[in-house]
Amino acid sequence: MLWIGCLLCSASFAIAEDPPPPLHWNTVGHFEEARRSKSGDDTMKVYLAGIGDAFLLANVELESAKVSPLFCQPPALALNADNYLAILESSMKEKGLPNGSANDELPVVVVLLSGLKKTFPCAHAH
Repeated sequence: MLWIGCLLCSASFAIAEDPPPPLHWNTVGHFEEARRSKSGDDTMKVYLAGIGDAFLLANVELESAKVSPLFCQPPALALNADNYLAILESSMKEKGLPNGSANDELPVVVVLLSGLKKTFPCAHAH
């Protein structure tokens, strides 16, 4: 039993000495660099899906409080990582991002939300 503890302890030190690279997709500039290099495409999609799921949950909470949602996707449309990626890329292109300016530091989450609002505007307020 002691050797298992030593093995786990050794493994944790090995992990601590060689941590994984940080995710740098939080800004549109870094996101675009990673997209162009095709590094971590699947991880980027998981990241976007997480952001999208958070927006969907926020919409549920807002609607349950009788407040207008952030955006109004059609009821029959299930959004997924590919949808979020397409909306993000469209929003970035529309805004001319990245462009080598301070705007390249805009958080991906802000640009994606802007794209979702434009793609799925709400016709009425609660």
